[in-house]
Amino acid sequence: FLVSTVGKMVVLLVCWYLFLVSMDLMGSSFKLLADRTKGGAVVQTDVIGSPVVGILTGLLVTVLVQSSSSSTSITITLVGSRCERSRTISNICA
Repeated sequence: FLVSTVGKMVVLLVCWYLFLVSMDLMGSSFKLLADRTKGGAVVQTDVIGSPVVGILTGLLVTVLVQSSSSSTSITITLVGSRCERSRTISNICA
């Protein structure tokens, strides 16, 4: 019983570590992408700044990825890596 519990804890810690490493890798990738495109990947216009368009974009991304957790993780990473402003992203997450 003890070996099973210790084994599960080790697997849990390894999975948690891999999750954190993958989030760091995704953030670094977005930073490189932003540096390469000089922030021109998304152009801020009145249409993109609209809350309705933001909600529809968020729904579309969630449907395509088929995971609200994944789309939320991507959004948080974008804002954290300064690729996108939080005001623009807040429309997508609304």
